[in-house]
Amino acid sequence: MVTTEFRDLLVGFDHIFKDMLNTSIENYPPFNIINVKDGEKYRIELAIAGFSKKELQVELKENTLSVRGIKQDNTKDPNRYMYRGLAKRNFIRRFALMPHIEVTSVKMEEGILNIELKYELPEEKKPKILEVT
Repeated sequence: MVTTEFRDLLVGFDHIFKDMLNTSIENYPPFNIINVKDGEKYRIELAIAGFSKKELQVELKENTLSVRGIKQDNTKDPNRYMYRGLAKRNFIRRFALMPHIEVTSVKMEEGILNIELKYELPEEKKPKILEVT
């Protein structure tokens, strides 16, 4: 939480803090972002227990990775549940990716959706050593 004294020192940035303090951040589904290989490979893990593969949609559009879960209620008799702790709510989780990040695989294992990412700088963007003549 940003204290009032600190916020008052940042002249011109008050709208940013106001937006941050008034925005509720959705924590569902929980996720991890892992740096698998320094600056080259990453993994996003989303805890999606209770969702099937057909209830998930992963989309990469421009530099935004979106994961959407649309829960289909296949319960014939909801009164059979004495307690229901697994979330049944729909979700959408978006990740802004920097340019040149590619999705290399999307796999679901044991209630975790693993999205493997790779930073691949195009050959024309890589630095070149030029010969001095």
